[in-house]
Amino acid sequence: MATELVPKIEEADFFRGKVTCLSSLMPVYNIILKLTEKQRKMFECTCFGRLLEMDELVFSSQTVHELLLREAKSPNTDEMWFKLGDNRIRFSIQEFCIVTGLNCSPYPSVDVDKRVKGVGLIDGLLNGDMNLYNNTLEDVFMNASSNDDLTMVKLALLYFLENVLLGREKGSPIDSEHILLVDDLDRFNEYPWGRVCFEMTMKSLQNALKGRVQMLNDGNNKKSKQNWEVYSVGGFPLGFLLQVYAFLQLTPEEEQQCYFQPFNAPGASKYQPTLMHNNTTSAASSPSSDVNAITDTMAIKKSVKRKPPIETTVVLEELVVALKKYKRNHLPSRRQEIFQEQGLASLLSTEAQNAIESTSPPPLPSVSAMASTPNSTPLKGIAQSPMPSLDEAQAFFLELKPILDESLENLLQSSLAALDSPQDIFRAKCFLLQCLPLNFEVLMKPSRRDQLNSSLELLLKIDYFPSSIVDLVRSFQMKFLRDTCMYSNCQERVKRANKYKEDATALRGELAKSLNHFDQVMSDIQIKADMIEELTKKLEEQKKLKADLEEQAKDLAKSSFTSKGDLARCVLNCKILEKDKQDSVKLKADIDASWEEFKKQIADFL
Repeated sequence: MATELVPKIEEADFFRGKVTCLSSLMPVYNIILKLTEKQRKMFECTCFGRLLEMDELVFSSQTVHELLLREAKSPNTDEMWFKLGDNRIRFSIQEFCIVTGLNCSPYPSVDVDKRVKGVGLIDGLLNGDMNLYNNTLEDVFMNASSNDDLTMVKLALLYFLENVLLGREKGSPIDSEHILLVDDLDRFNEYPWGRVCFEMTMKSLQNALKGRVQMLNDGNNKKSKQNWEVYSVGGFPLGFLLQVYAFLQLTPEEEQQCYFQPFNAPGASKYQPTLMHNNTTSAASSPSSDVNAITDTMAIKKSVKRKPPIETTVVLEELVVALKKYKRNHLPSRRQEIFQEQGLASLLSTEAQNAIESTSPPPLPSVSAMASTPNSTPLKGIAQSPMPSLDEAQAFFLELKPILDESLENLLQSSLAALDSPQDIFRAKCFLLQCLPLNFEVLMKPSRRDQLNSSLELLLKIDYFPSSIVDLVRSFQMKFLRDTCMYSNCQERVKRANKYKEDATALRGELAKSLNHFDQVMSDIQIKADMIEELTKKLEEQKKLKADLEEQAKDLAKSSFTSKGDLARCVLNCKILEKDKQDSVKLKADIDASWEEFKKQIADFL
């Protein structure tokens, strides 16, 4: 009985989100443009060579967000489980190894501290400087120039590793160990970069939504679940998406969409890998070990390759689909189409489109449409099924045997020649005539540029041009592709420069506001300082006045002390004088009495 998976996030707590992928496929295009044919073949012989031919993938932000919302709890931190309805999907190092084809073996004990002075990438192109950052590595690679093919391939490997497989925030420093490893290609190719990439991807996916539900459910948080929650995932999340698209069955509508074409391999929608289970899936597996990771990987690869037998008609129809896909991926026009920006509408004018449609024969029906029409004539080289008789079936397989005995390259080239219909050739001629009166700047538009390249490629392949101008056309085509690519890169840099200019203008405005505010604050500070200085002067005057008053008070006290003594003496003298006065009065009275007595006696005498 399978253990029920418990979701980490309840459905009621789901919220809208927008995921940013820190990994970029732009280095793939830059490497194809920058390296020579010889250098590109050398790159394809390295551990990352097969990834250079990967289909043009598009990161689906919504798919990653919806999957992370449906992650289930797991006791094993080395894997992630997702519950989609009644189905379960596991993402571990085994699945990552199958999807990417990278080396996911255990880490070796590698001594990378020693290097030979004066040779290799470090001294050849980096001038001995190992302080690099992932956002500056692109400029180093695009501006690099060396006659040593091996050195250029080493720089391309480092550029691919840091910006495609180990997606990180811009400005992240590059590990010096990676720079030293790439100087030894044997050790670099044997190093388990798949494990490094997986661990970084797994850690980023596991921590992407950590704490966000609690933050959104916080009552004091002003954010609402109606708002978009923006976050980033690092590592190589495209490997995670590849596994998901390989396990999920596409709907008929999705099978017709260009976005899902890289994942819609023949039979992929009918025979899914065994890693996607229903409710009968066992509980979360035990922790993955380094030993069984590789063993399980090989076993799963073998199980994926085994498919039940299907009818001849289905095989042939899928062969045509495979041939068309091979044409898109491997012919020179594919190299030109890698710069086409998805989602851009055709830049042909309405008159040009009407002229092409009015003069072009009706397009051929698709293989599926022809198969669904009873009276339709099958494509050239495709046998009708069911066979009217056994003899015709035997004759068909006798015809098929020498074709299968041929090399795959010859078979594909001969089959692709039959896929170029007269209608395609006619459209190419009409489009070329429409482009002749246009100026060069109009042709630099992505849709028109790519259509012109594909038209020239088709007309050159059928020897449409006279021999006198074939070399001129080929030279123009190569120069046109190179110039348009350089123009696209320049335009991208101009956009980035304009963005930096806008940011600088905004920052300058903020700085101007800050400067004005600072000037106002400094003016207020000066006013307060002047007031403080004036008050300080007044305070000094008051202090001086106080000192004078205190001095006067001291003098007054001193003089008062002297006056007090004089006053006491005066009072004493007054008392003495008062006594003398009394004595004088008394003496006068005595004198008066004596005088009267004397007068009386004299009078008596006389």
